[in-house]
Amino acid sequence: MRINSNRSEAIITSTPASPVAKPAAHKMADATSTLGIAKQALQAGPEIDMVKVQAIRDALQRGEINFDADKVAGLMQKYHGGLA
Repeated sequence: MRINSNRSEAIITSTPASPVAKPAAHKMADATSTLGIAKQALQAGPEIDMVKVQAIRDALQRGEINFDADKVAGLMQKYHGGLA
């Protein structure tokens, strides 16, 4: 933009803005196919049995199931490459 004040009135001129870059079609296709693959994997996975989940929660609260948080943490570290 340039302001010309050589006259008694200021004249503002501007150059047209450059066009906004649109994403390439192949990038959109990649994102769409990735999303489709993720949706298929989610649908193929097992559903969560909320009745069983609640039964386990209840048993934990009643003390019927022993839970060792340190052991679980150690197993998680071992599984994910930690030093446990």
